[in-house]
Amino acid sequence: MTIEKLSEQKHWESINAPVNDVIKTEKKPKKAFRIFTYSYSFHLLWDVLLPKYIKTDRNAKVMEVGSAPGKNLLLWHNKFLNIPFGVEYTDAGVDANRKLFAANNLNPENIIKADFLSDEFLRANHEKYDYVYSMGFIEHFNDPEQIVSNHLKILKPGGILFISIPNLKGLYNFALKIFYPEILKIHNLEIMELKEYKKLFDVQKNLEIIHCGYHGTIDLNILQFGKYRFMNTLCHYFQMLLNFCCKMLLGKKGLESRFTSPYLVFIGKKN
Repeated sequence: MTIEKLSEQKHWESINAPVNDVIKTEKKPKKAFRIFTYSYSFHLLWDVLLPKYIKTDRNAKVMEVGSAPGKNLLLWHNKFLNIPFGVEYTDAGVDANRKLFAANNLNPENIIKADFLSDEFLRANHEKYDYVYSMGFIEHFNDPEQIVSNHLKILKPGGILFISIPNLKGLYNFALKIFYPEILKIHNLEIMELKEYKKLFDVQKNLEIIHCGYHGTIDLNILQFGKYRFMNTLCHYFQMLLNFCCKMLLGKKGLESRFTSPYLVFIGKKN
């Protein structure tokens, strides 16, 4: 099957264009307010799940596929101290990511401008990284199984693969069909069922599955509303209340559901 992108490059150029917004130093809210502002799903991922499998190691290399604007990659580096690399194919995305790295004393040349699908990139980076991950990437292709395979090509044997996608089904699908149906067209919705998502990894011959499932309890911030911008603001503040309730009632346990969990997450080890 010929791999086709479900979204156009100009879509991502427009998203990554406001470079100055990316490199602003974000002040951490006071601890008393973090229980509202800190996403509960974010907390379960970065503070609970990933630390079980990612080692703090200054010599290990991590590659994010589709790394723009670079905030997740910077967070990974700050949390696990791994040497961060990213691959991005849009000019605006590369520019934003490199400026963010430079502002945080990281090597901007570690952001590679390339098409992740190209043979040239895959050859140059063959089995080079200890950790390879993407967040919200593989669902923008018609053949995500091959995209997963490409992730593995640049991962060292014994390395850890982490892939997450949004769950735009259930509650989220209902809302998007009403307010922003066109955004659904650039996502592969078929793989947003756990059974289909898991198949992408089951077929990989050299991959041991460690974790695969729905992730998070509810996160309205993954929704986009197009011209209905007031809905973004409304959901943002309502989500703050949900963050508080989830942290108070669920702690580190979470409550996953195919209808309300905002993500599907996979973690595996390359044999």
